[in-house]
Amino acid sequence: MEVIDRYVHEIGEHLPWNLRADVEAELRSLLLDSLEERARAAQRPPDPELAEVVIREFGAPGEVAKRYLPQDQYLIGPRLFPAYKLVVKIAVIVLAATCGGLFIAAIVGSAAANRGGPDLLAVAHTIWQAAVGIFFNLALVTLVFAIIERVQARVEATAPAWSPAMLPPVKDPDRISQAGMVLQMYMILAFAVLFNFYPEWVGAVIVNGRVHLTRLLMPAFATYMPLLNVFWALDFALHLAVLSQGRWRRETRAAEFALGIYGAVILYLLITGPPLFRYDLQVKAVLEVILAIVLIGSVARLYSLLKPRLSKLADLSRA
Repeated sequence: MEVIDRYVHEIGEHLPWNLRADVEAELRSLLLDSLEERARAAQRPPDPELAEVVIREFGAPGEVAKRYLPQDQYLIGPRLFPAYKLVVKIAVIVLAATCGGLFIAAIVGSAAANRGGPDLLAVAHTIWQAAVGIFFNLALVTLVFAIIERVQARVEATAPAWSPAMLPPVKDPDRISQAGMVLQMYMILAFAVLFNFYPEWVGAVIVNGRVHLTRLLMPAFATYMPLLNVFWALDFALHLAVLSQGRWRRETRAAEFALGIYGAVILYLLITGPPLFRYDLQVKAVLEVILAIVLIGSVARLYSLLKPRLSKLADLSRA
């Protein structure tokens, strides 16, 4: 019947594509059954007038569609919103301090260069760049939380039933800080976007009449971007998995160790490769320090992974 087809179609327009076909088939069956029952009770054949009565009892299309949605539709739900506010506060404080420093530098630098007062155009340019930077970073934070909201909802939908045996110990070294983990994911995404889409922003701040960036990356650096992109993608996925689980596990610790070794290899290639930076010797000296820190951290992770087995071997040797 046409009115039922129109009603079912309108409800489907309010639903995600992956639910639409099943819900429309179920609704059409329910409506036709209800129409048949109403027709038998009224001792009359089914007609559009009876169909409209049945449809009116079902409700408006938008309200009916809400009953079939798997959950309330949030960009960032109430469960994650406290952590979102904390991370946004941290980001705003850091960005405001950075932008304030750039603003002061722009005023002082332009005033010194012009001798007649600050260059208002240069100051306005700095304010505009700061505003774009703040908006860009807050958008990244929101994107990270939106991804986490949807991944956690899917994990919880397939998780086994909760039991007291699943409670972690009070002092659990593998438990994570939700806000801290999200902050790390934001940094990973920010670096990936920065190096891929805004490499000219990777530079040193120079004040010479106006605040501007001196680009550090040379064209040869682009050949290493595929390696870096794989590292950032794997690192983001690892942090997302750990956040979904709520704690570190042996498998994710092993993945963290392997990823650390991969990162060390990338650093080694950057250090030993051709000139990649404007101040190549100075930047590579910093990378050497970072490489040493990464290797020390990898050794510590390897020891933590092997410690239980080493303890078992020691116990067996004593026995």
